[in-house]
Amino acid sequence: MGSSLTPWMSGFSLASSEIGVKEFGDDVKQGSSYYLASRPLFFQAVFLRGAFDEIVKCTAQVPVVKTMQVFLKILPFVIYPVQYLAALYMHGDFDTTMKRFNNWEILPIRLPEGVSVGNGRALSLYARYASDVIQVAFMVSVCVLVRLGGVAFGSGALVAFGVRKMVGSGHLPDRVRLFMESYLPLMSGAGLMMCGGIVGLMGAVSVVECFPRAQNFIMGKIDRVFQKVAGGHSLEEIDAEVALRGDLSFAEINRILDGDDVDFEINPAHCSKEVICGKDLPQDRCFDDYLELFDKAKWDYGLLINKLKRDERFISFLREQYPGRNDFERRVDYYIGQLSDGASKEQFAKGWVRDQLVCLISVLKGDKRIKGSQNHLDRARDDSAKILHYIKGLGDEIGRLKKSRCRYLLEYVRLVGVDARAEILEREREDLLLKMAVEAGNYCGEGILRASGQIIYGNIEKRSVSIADDFEEMVKGKLIDRRREIARVCYQNIFMRWKIMQAYSLDIHTSKFYGAFINLGFSPVTEEVRNLFSGLFYFVWKGFSPFRKRMYQEYRGSLDAVVHSFGRIHFAGYMRRKLENYPGLTEDQKEALIDKFTSGNGGVWDDVETHHRFHRLFFMMQGVLR
Repeated sequence: MGSSLTPWMSGFSLASSEIGVKEFGDDVKQGSSYYLASRPLFFQAVFLRGAFDEIVKCTAQVPVVKTMQVFLKILPFVIYPVQYLAALYMHGDFDTTMKRFNNWEILPIRLPEGVSVGNGRALSLYARYASDVIQVAFMVSVCVLVRLGGVAFGSGALVAFGVRKMVGSGHLPDRVRLFMESYLPLMSGAGLMMCGGIVGLMGAVSVVECFPRAQNFIMGKIDRVFQKVAGGHSLEEIDAEVALRGDLSFAEINRILDGDDVDFEINPAHCSKEVICGKDLPQDRCFDDYLELFDKAKWDYGLLINKLKRDERFISFLREQYPGRNDFERRVDYYIGQLSDGASKEQFAKGWVRDQLVCLISVLKGDKRIKGSQNHLDRARDDSAKILHYIKGLGDEIGRLKKSRCRYLLEYVRLVGVDARAEILEREREDLLLKMAVEAGNYCGEGILRASGQIIYGNIEKRSVSIADDFEEMVKGKLIDRRREIARVCYQNIFMRWKIMQAYSLDIHTSKFYGAFINLGFSPVTEEVRNLFSGLFYFVWKGFSPFRKRMYQEYRGSLDAVVHSFGRIHFAGYMRRKLENYPGLTEDQKEALIDKFTSGNGGVWDDVETHHRFHRLFFMMQGVLR
């Protein structure tokens, strides 16, 4: 029993892992990130080699088989340069990249600076279907193995194919799919360890990744040692809870107010924490109403094309239609005209956006299975229900404004105000529908989650909190915006140095993969991204420390501006109330601090300096500074 269980588990795990990385590759290619697709292709080739090694065990020293084995050993390392060339072509970067290479005098040869029609078609087919070919080869290898007598290994692989395909087909309930997504990687990793060699090593890494707490504990120990050499912020500092300083003594408060800026630094624990999560927002799960709202809107072509020309998903769609070109951002209107096929450009643009929305609704209702994690889809479904409720609320408010309009016909000033408010709400509703359709439409669960999350945080939650009621939370939300903007600019500047990657830098998978090296320790990341930081990921993240150091400096210099954005009168009122109700201070001490704030320390500080010092006190109380 034991002798057959080991090869069965090895076959099950190898096939399950092969399907998993192919699904990830398909997910990546859905966003046209062909550069990033080389990684899953590499692993697919490794798993194919593992299956063929089992065939070698069942055959004699057949020359053809031994030749194939040698070929499959080098295949993973051949895939990278070929995929790179295919990605260059698909993203329209082939000509410019080859010219840059040819400008290097150190190269003994000159590379072709163009692609013929035939070669272009071959590269396009390779980029789109290489992973499918490798999977077919894997399945053929498994079938051949069963025919040669490797029944245990082959049957395990076939069972894995059946299970994973059933999970991806949508025939299983979402809860079952979520359960299997959680535990299949652990089973696969444990089985891969039985294979030995490079496949076994990959299995060991996969098993460790299934236990993020243990993985993070180990990396924390490694980081503590490495910290002494590399410096910068540690993982322990980043993951620590933010300590709110609501118990400062009178002496400590004065020391903060009278101190110098160099005595205080940004608290990295504060930078890594989210503020608003939107758990309590109402939901509406009648997702078909999205389409009804879309059809009722009066769409303007200018609004549609302005959205499409800035959207990486639509640019990716054009790139699929016209591979090898790279002028889509500048000529979106021209390409829309080419694709209209007799219809007007307005009809085509509206139809394309509507088709994306139809796909989104099918996914949200469960009628269509998308690529990506069930966990991402569940969270995106909740966010989309909150957004739908909010959009319907905008429609109700617009309706009330239109009804009240008749009461103000004789009052011009009030009538203008009603019309302006109704127009603002109408435009907001159109913008939200466009964002959901274009950015979350025919995309993976993670893409839907990103688009819906941005709406939840940027449009809905911020408006549900009053400055007067919760000044602290509003400032923290604004601080997150500021950090994300600094990180985004840094991320784009890095990609600007490598123009090859600029075409796909905005894709969700690319930004998560590369952006994590910048964001961890500076702006909030998801738990999934945080758990990536082990092994090589950790050392690459450490290599980005100089970028984060400059980002911290820029962030520190913008703290005053963030508070000022709410108006000095709001901060003055907040600080006065805070000091009046601060625990542990006597009435005389409270009065002395309020007098220090209102008089500028007896006229020693001017108004700007006074606010700067009390901003510092505010940020120390909130754990932003330490």
